[in-house]
Amino acid sequence: MEPETLAAVFGLGGTLVGAGVSVWATIISQRHQARTAVTQRTEDRGRAAGEKALEELYNLRRFMTEFTAAMAREEGQPWRLTAKRHFDEAELAVMLMPNAREVQDRIEELMGIAGATLMVGREHAQATDGMELIREIRRCRSMAVEAIQILSAYMRDDALPGPSRLVIERREAEAHSEEMY
Repeated sequence: MEPETLAAVFGLGGTLVGAGVSVWATIISQRHQARTAVTQRTEDRGRAAGEKALEELYNLRRFMTEFTAAMAREEGQPWRLTAKRHFDEAELAVMLMPNAREVQDRIEELMGIAGATLMVGREHAQATDGMELIREIRRCRSMAVEAIQILSAYMRDDALPGPSRLVIERREAEAHSEEMY
């Protein structure tokens, strides 16, 4: 084969190999960019949901801090609906957070305790004295503060704080009641 033809064949072969590698690299790069974009959108949605939950919990904590037993008795219990709405909105937002199973479980547990506190208090609203009402308000505020601490730690990528004394006592009481049956 003549040297010019041989050079042309090698040149053509090199061009084809180069073009194939270029196409392959472009496809790989586009796939990586698409995965990165999906991951970023998921993280953005999770952060927005976490921020919404924190906002609801902060508003709840502020509401419960400014609230007094006298105000609760005077208004005839609509404060319970306000507190429940904040708890529900926060829980819903947390459930929309991707890759946050432990946070979701912890918040769900807290919201269950808070919901039970509000329901039991409502059932006994007429019979409760002022001190019991104050304790109920403080328990709800404590649940909101603990949920804020959990969410804040998660969003800072810190280790989650341990459960509060109230949560531990509730777990022990549930475990004890299950043993009885």
